[in-house]
Amino acid sequence: MTILESLKILLKNIKLSRIMKTYDKRDEHIGFIKGIIYFPDFSELHIREFVNVEYEKNRITYAYHYMKNLKMIFRYDNASDVEAVSLVSFPHHKHLNSKRVIESDAPLIEEILDEIIDLIM
Repeated sequence: MTILESLKILLKNIKLSRIMKTYDKRDEHIGFIKGIIYFPDFSELHIREFVNVEYEKNRITYAYHYMKNLKMIFRYDNASDVEAVSLVSFPHHKHLNSKRVIESDAPLIEEILDEIIDLIM
């Protein structure tokens, strides 16, 4: 299932303000997906995935940054953050606000959208 297919299913009851997306194909199987989902409450989900889809979708790097009024609410990523190195789930982790980092598995976009829907409903 693609990100857009997931969005359509999960967000069918929420009127989105806008979805912006770009694709940067690096070769036949590798590419960069980037987008922003604008929600009616003026919050935004910024999505970045660097993927290899040769055999199955493999996220090489990812970041899902959810914010409102220019303030981060949460961000999932697998960057080599100093604060996350000691976590069992490293490199996968979740930022809460701008200072706290907690363990997290690599989330699916559907899980992130469910979390956002719970916050804005």
